[in-house]
Amino acid sequence: NISKAGFYVKTTEFWSVETLVRMTLQRPASETKRKSESISVLARVVRIDEDGVGHEFVTTEALMHARSMDVMPSHGTDTRALDKFLQIQ
Repeated sequence: NISKAGFYVKTTEFWSVETLVRMTLQRPASETKRKSESISVLARVVRIDEDGVGHEFVTTEALMHARSMDVMPSHGTDTRALDKFLQIQ
């Protein structure tokens, strides 16, 4: 399950809440597109339940406003690239 705010992954491997995770999301190739599409995102674990883990995207903009020294803003999720990836084609 995925939206502009984040995603949920069914899994038996759990991370702690607030853990930052770098993931590559991939859309498989289709009849109209020969090549699969992918995007690298930075996400934070926000919810854990018996079936999986909920994540929120950590954007470049949010990191710039937070002035975090832990993670460089350029390592955040690019919202424009994410919007393009999420568009239904």
